[in-house]
Amino acid sequence: MEKALFDHMWAIPLAEMDRLIGDAALATDADHHERLARTLNQDIAKHASEMKSFKQVYEHELVGVMSLYAGRAADILCDMAPLSLGPRPAKHTDEYKTIERHCLGLLVGAMNSDQGKATLRTLHIETSIHAAVRWNKGQKFKANDFFDLQHAAAAVGYCDAFFTERSLATLLTRRDLSLDKL
Repeated sequence: MEKALFDHMWAIPLAEMDRLIGDAALATDADHHERLARTLNQDIAKHASEMKSFKQVYEHELVGVMSLYAGRAADILCDMAPLSLGPRPAKHTDEYKTIERHCLGLLVGAMNSDQGKATLRTLHIETSIHAAVRWNKGQKFKANDFFDLQHAAAAVGYCDAFFTERSLATLLTRRDLSLDKL
């Protein structure tokens, strides 16, 4: 699967990759993070009464994050499938959506184990942080938080030290998250 991912990624032109995951769109839209923070804060307030546990909030965040990757996983699996199985299903068909749903289930299921969380640690850390902010109903996202949270998610799982402000350090080292122990 890992080799197939790299083979698939090498086949994507750099311009397309930048369009999909790069900062090109953000560079032209200076207010993107402001709007995103405002939207997330409104959604948190709107759904606050539905949040019953941190675990539930984490799982909701996890499904949201993994749904962003399910389509790529479906593409990779379709590319790996032998031609004898038939033609690749076209995107946006029911058959393709079924494969995508199965991939989403596989990705979410992988995160239910310690090994899955360790393997996909950046996604686990980012999901945990977002869930913790949502669970703390009094806390609001600010535009600059997105940069801090992405830096933390990338660093905490791989670096021996990560220096940040006290509020983020407190969040990362909370006993229920223990992200510093990764």
